[in-house]
Amino acid sequence: MSSIPWTERFRIYLDFYFRAETRYNIHSPFLFDLIEFAFDTDRIYYDFNILQEATNCILRNQTSIPADDFSVKHRQNNSNISQLFLKSGHSSDAYECLYRLACFLKPNKILELGSCAGMSAMSLALGYKPAKVISLEGNEYLSSFANSLFHQFKLNTIQCLHIDFNSFFETQTENDFDLVFVDGDHNYESTLANFSKINHCTSDKAVIVLDDIHWSSGMYAAWNKIKQDPSIRCSLETIRWGFLFKNESLAKGDYTFIHEKFKPWKLGLF
Repeated sequence: MSSIPWTERFRIYLDFYFRAETRYNIHSPFLFDLIEFAFDTDRIYYDFNILQEATNCILRNQTSIPADDFSVKHRQNNSNISQLFLKSGHSSDAYECLYRLACFLKPNKILELGSCAGMSAMSLALGYKPAKVISLEGNEYLSSFANSLFHQFKLNTIQCLHIDFNSFFETQTENDFDLVFVDGDHNYESTLANFSKINHCTSDKAVIVLDDIHWSSGMYAAWNKIKQDPSIRCSLETIRWGFLFKNESLAKGDYTFIHEKFKPWKLGLF
């Protein structure tokens, strides 16, 4: 991912910026409510202290990641846990947003593709505590680390499986995941292939969230192709994530969202 030219990413972000609307121009009531709730940084919870404590635990961990086929292929074996988290993890604001997203949607069953150190899964599980959370990780050491983190914070509703995505989907016979967070295999072909498999194991009101949709032209092309799939009722494109909604009761359309601080002249006054 680090080999993507900055000029390519700049062009993609610029395209998004010119098209993006503030929340005041989002005319879908459901999406407006979701944006108001999930992206409201003034909506603070005591659980955020737990997320910060878990983050600090990860950042203090200097254990080297062992070399195996997976870690070498993904250039992880020359890092320790802290370094990998700083490189591949999200910001505190992003984890808090995932927490509020789960709190808003109240999904019964959550799937995450790509665990890293386990913080995204923790955020989603804390956001809606009755939910069952399954997180997939191809690196055996990271999978074990994530499970130990969940155990440390007494989160028994999360399970991190050491399994590749294809093998996991081959075992799935039910379509009951209500929320899926895709944070692995950031390229065009894998994203399309993963979406096709995800789509078969999600409920009819599921929300699928793709991470880093603006990271490369391949990811951006995959996002634009996927959101046109007949199974997707509407989509929401944000600065980092792409949201796909299957619920047939929602207003059909492709929406964009950027915070009004980046477009202060778009306050819904006109």
